Amino acid sequence: MKKQLFLFLLILSLGFKSYAQYAIGSNSSSVTDPSRSRSIACLFYYPATSAGLGTPIATPPAGGFPVIVLGHGFAMDNLTYKNFADSLTPKGYIVVIPNTESAIIPTPSHSAFGQDLIFLVNYMQQQDTISSSMYFAKVKDKSAIMGHSMGGGCNFLAASSAPNVTTTVTFSAAETTPSAVTAAASVTCPSLLFGGAADCVAPISSNQRLMYDACGATCKTLISINNGGHCMYANSNFNCNFGEATCSIGSSLLSASSQQRIVFDYLYKWLGFYLKGECSQFQAFQDLLSTDARVTHTQTCDYAPPLALVGHTRPLNFCPGDSSTLFSVNPYASYYWSDSSSDSFTAINHTASITLTVTDKYRCSATSAPISVLEYTPVKFHINPGTRVGLCGMDSVRLSFSFLPTSWTWFPDSTNRSSYYYADTDMFIWALCSDTHGCTSFSDTAQVIASATAAGLSITPNGALNICYGTSVMVAADSGFRNYHWNDGPRVRVRSIAHTGLYFCTALDSNNCSSSSLSLTALVDTAIHPRIYQVADSIYTDHFAHISWLRADGTLIDSANPIAALRDTLIFLVVEDSFGCKGFSNIAIKHIGLSTEAEKKMQAFIYPNPADEQVVLSVGIEDMEQVEVYNVLGIKVYKTPYAHSRLIIDTKMWANGEYVIRWSQGNKPCAGFFQVQH
Repeated sequence: MKKQLFLFLLILSLGFKSYAQYAIGSNSSSVTDPSRSRSIACLFYYPATSAGLGTPIATPPAGGFPVIVLGHGFAMDNLTYKNFADSLTPKGYIVVIPNTESAIIPTPSHSAFGQDLIFLVNYMQQQDTISSSMYFAKVKDKSAIMGHSMGGGCNFLAASSAPNVTTTVTFSAAETTPSAVTAAASVTCPSLLFGGAADCVAPISSNQRLMYDACGATCKTLISINNGGHCMYANSNFNCNFGEATCSIGSSLLSASSQQRIVFDYLYKWLGFYLKGECSQFQAFQDLLSTDARVTHTQTCDYAPPLALVGHTRPLNFCPGDSSTLFSVNPYASYYWSDSSSDSFTAINHTASITLTVTDKYRCSATSAPISVLEYTPVKFHINPGTRVGLCGMDSVRLSFSFLPTSWTWFPDSTNRSSYYYADTDMFIWALCSDTHGCTSFSDTAQVIASATAAGLSITPNGALNICYGTSVMVAADSGFRNYHWNDGPRVRVRSIAHTGLYFCTALDSNNCSSSSLSLTALVDTAIHPRIYQVADSIYTDHFAHISWLRADGTLIDSANPIAALRDTLIFLVVEDSFGCKGFSNIAIKHIGLSTEAEKKMQAFIYPNPADEQVVLSVGIEDMEQVEVYNVLGIKVYKTPYAHSRLIIDTKMWANGEYVIRWSQGNKPCAGFFQVQH
C-alpha cells in the first residue's frame, strides 16, 4: 500500500511539473499607500529566469504577465497561501499576497484590508510604467483579486470600487463588515465563487450563496465542492484548522490535496481565459463544469464563445448593377470581412466568396463559413432579323426577339404588348427586357429603313453545269451577303456540287432583305468506258471528241481512230467526250501482234472498273513485280514489290477519281487505268 501511494504521489508530482514553464522568483517587501500612509507587507512571487529570492524576472510573452492579488483568511498569514504561488507562478502569473490584518488582536479591519487589495492591483499596474522597477514593461493590463474566507469577503469590498479588476475569485468567502453581500451588488466583472458543501465556518447558504445572488456580474459561477471544507484551499494553518474543528465534529471532509486539485482544475481554465486570453479555456471550463461529479454549481453567464453567423438583407444572387448586404447576426467588439470591410455589415456588388471574422471583448475570434455571392451574368437580348432592317419592298417588316424575355416593353411604342413589333417607316426600335432572374436590360437597337430593297444575288457558275462522273464542281454565291442558305441544305457561300439537280441560293443583304439567285441546273455525265476493237491490223474505238492511244509508259502513240496495230507494244486508250469528261478502256492493256502463247502470258485485266471496295489486277500466268498506283495528282497511293498473277487492292478508303496502275512483267513495263467510284 505504501509503495502504491508513493508511486501515485510521484506520478502526480511529475504531472504538475510538466505544466511548469517558469522558475519561481520571490521577494518579501512592504509597499506604502501614500493616500492612507499605510505600509503593506507582502510576499511577491513572479516568473523568474531562475528560482530564488530576488532573481531577475523572466521575459514575458507579448503583453506581459497578469497580476493576481490574494487576500488571506482570518488569523492566517500570507505564507499559508504559498501553494497558490507554487501552482500559478510557473504558469506565468505574478502573485502578490499581503500580510496586513492577519492578527487576531486587534480585530482585523475588513475595510482597510479591502483597500489594501485594490491598492496592490493599482501598484503593480504602475510598476509596468516605471523604468527603475524590476517589473518595468512586464506587467499585463489584466488583474484578478482572489481571497479566502475573510479575504474572500474583502475581495468584494475591493472589487466594488475597482473598475480595472478583470475578474474576482473567492474561496469560501465570509461575510464582512461592511457587508460583502452588499458590496457584491457593485461588482460587475466576471466572478467565480468556490464553497465547501461541508463548510461549517462559512456555510454556502449564509455566505457565498448570498454574495452570488447579490453579485452584479453578468457572468458569475458558484461552485459547491462535495464534502469540501473551509480550510482545505491553502496549506495547513493552526488557527483555521482549530476553528473548523470546533464545528465539523463527525464530518468527513475532503483532504486538502483533493480539494485543491478540484479548485485548480477550474482555476487554471478561468484565469487562462480572463487573464491570458486563452479563448479555448472558457469552453474547457464549461465542459468540465457540465460533467464533473465532484461538484455542483449555479451559473448565470451572458458570454458564449464567438460564433460568426452571417445574415443578408438582400438576396445573395443579384442582377448587374445591384448588390447584396451581408451583416453579422451577433454584435461583437470588431469585425473583419474578407473584402477588407471592418463594419458589422458589408455591401457586395460582384461575384465573390465572403467570410466574416468576429472578435469579442476578450479578443477571441471566430470565422464564418464562406458565403457565396453571385452577380448574374448580364443577358443580352437581340432583335431579329438584325440591327439594320429594310422593308425590302413590303408594306411592313416584323421584328421579334432572338429568344423571348420573361417580360418586355417595346420602344417607341410602349403600349405594344405583343412579342412582335411591326414597322412600316424609318424608325429605331428597342426593348427593355427582363430575364428569368428578374434582371432587366435593354436589347440592341434595330434601325428600320423603309426605302431599302433587296440586292440581287447571283451564283458562279450559273445556268447549266455539266459534271464529269466521279468529280465535283465548286459553286459560289456573291460575297457581301449573310445567312447564305442553299435549297438542298448547306448554309455556306461556297460549296461543291457532285449530283444532278436544280440548285439556287438565298441570302440576306446588309438591310436584312432576302434575295434568291437564279437556278443552276447540274447534270452529272455518265461514266465513260471505251471499248477497243481490232480488225485485221487495225485497232479502233467508238466515237469521242478526243482520243489518245498511249504506250505503257504513258507516251502518245496517236490520236486517230482507227490506228495501225503495233507489234510488241502494250497499248491502252484514254478518251474525252464533248463535255471534257475522260474515260479509260476497260481492258487497260492490249497486246498486238504477239503469238498466241505470248498473248496468253501477257494478257491483263483490271476489274471491276470503276471499282468500289476493291480492284483486281489479273495478268495471266506470270507473276508481277513493282506494282504501283498513282492518283491524278501523281501521288503514289499504293506499292508492293511483288505479287502473283492476280492482285487484289483494297480501295474502300480511296477518294473517287482516276488512277494509273503500273507494274513489271517478264522485265517488260506495263500500265493501266481504272476509276474508283463509291
